Amino acid sequence: MSKWVGAWLSCFLVAAPAAWGEGARMDVTAARGALDGNDAEAAVVAVEALGQARQVVPLLDALADGVHPDVAVRALQALQKIGDRRAEPTYFAYSRHRVAAVRAAALPGLAKAGREGEKRIVAALGDPAVEVRAAALQICTERRWAKVVPQVLVLFAKGDKATAPALAAFGDPALAKRITEMAGKVPDDLLAQALAGMLGNPKFGKEDDYVELVSTIGHLPGDEPVTALAAFLGTQPQDSTRPSVQAARAIIEERLGGVK
Repeated sequence: MSKWVGAWLSCFLVAAPAAWGEGARMDVTAARGALDGNDAEAAVVAVEALGQARQVVPLLDALADGVHPDVAVRALQALQKIGDRRAEPTYFAYSRHRVAAVRAAALPGLAKAGREGEKRIVAALGDPAVEVRAAALQICTERRWAKVVPQVLVLFAKGDKATAPALAAFGDPALAKRITEMAGKVPDDLLAQALAGMLGNPKFGKEDDYVELVSTIGHLPGDEPVTALAAFLGTQPQDSTRPSVQAARAIIEERLGGVK
């Protein structure tokens, strides 16, 4: 970091706590100058300052001019916290950035960008980078876009680790049966993670469905099923009389010789 930028940052940070806040004045020109420089560390600090001061235009201008990928990620995140709709074209543009982390950072901003935003997020499920697919999957899960389940299953069949949380969130007995039929075709630990996640889904089904799911997990090979069932038990009261809880305890006792 250069001496002049370091000195500016020191003054900037000292003054910031007292000066920032919605509608507060700050040295936008100095912050913008840091964004235009070659010091990524200084630029990140400037982005955070502009974000806290809700300075949308300087952030958009910087992204329009092009910035270091690390700075772009922080700027996109800052704009999303502000929530200004003027940033939506920038999110679309940066969702096609050459750097995966930047593409992933742009996607949350498209969640409220109407049908075109939704289409772009769904399209990102086919991104070659796992972190971008994971970001898209998280948004689809949070927005309850169940229509993406067929695409998620395709990724699951390819062993994509980012799919387990999404399948768990969308899980129901029919989906559990469908992915169980993929046993031997997908990694055992991935299958166990997806099914175990469904155990924690309060909307999965009736208690009998949970019992069957516990039994299915218990028949999977490896250590992951035991870990998953133990985690499930950890979320339940010790004196729980739920049949699914009793079934999980019995399976662990059988496979490990007992649990405390």
